[in-house]
Amino acid sequence: MAARTLRHNVAARKLMTAGLEKRYLRGKRLSIRVRSGRIAAFNFSPAAIFPLGKDKFQVSVESTWVDLNNQVSSRVNEQIRFVRIRGDWLAEDIKFLRSDPRRPIMPFNVASEKRAKFAMMVAKRFMRHLIDRNVEAASQLLTQGFQSRFENQGVMSEYLLGSEDPAYVAFEVTSLVQTESDRMTMGTTIYLAASGETGFDRLEASLVLHRGSLDWVVDGLEFKES
Repeated sequence: MAARTLRHNVAARKLMTAGLEKRYLRGKRLSIRVRSGRIAAFNFSPAAIFPLGKDKFQVSVESTWVDLNNQVSSRVNEQIRFVRIRGDWLAEDIKFLRSDPRRPIMPFNVASEKRAKFAMMVAKRFMRHLIDRNVEAASQLLTQGFQSRFENQGVMSEYLLGSEDPAYVAFEVTSLVQTESDRMTMGTTIYLAASGETGFDRLEASLVLHRGSLDWVVDGLEFKES
């Protein structure tokens, strides 16, 4: 499961049987899901592991999937079967039992839905860069006023990105509200997960968006410690 959270599926495919790898790459249902996103976090308990004989077992897993922009797209219940071949345990089959797609968030109290849509696009692009730990790209969407609050780039990077492990792995939009004619606030939940570990934590944050001369820009980011 940890290998399936990686951006590229090479490591995960090495842990599959030839038959599953083929379906992972070309199977209609499985390959479409893989090409359109990836697992950001996963969880299962030891009680969910069931032996299927001497050299097989299966496990039920709950996984959080993100799209290509690092935004949570669905929560999926999977059943994975493993088989031991020449001493190595390999994934033999993956079944998707249930998928709960993320519900879209509708803007609230906005004067223009078109403007709200553009503001949200900028905010999502900014969050995508944060999840990718790409401060340089994220900085292009920040106002100079916000950047001037920090002593230097390193301090700002530390504030924006937080720890490296657990690290940001996904985000989802929780609200979008217009506060002034040229300002909106977007609420977001950031998912944090430790590398190779089950489970995840959530961090609530809010972005302040300002309508500049050409486009919307991020003028503030506050984290809400739980």
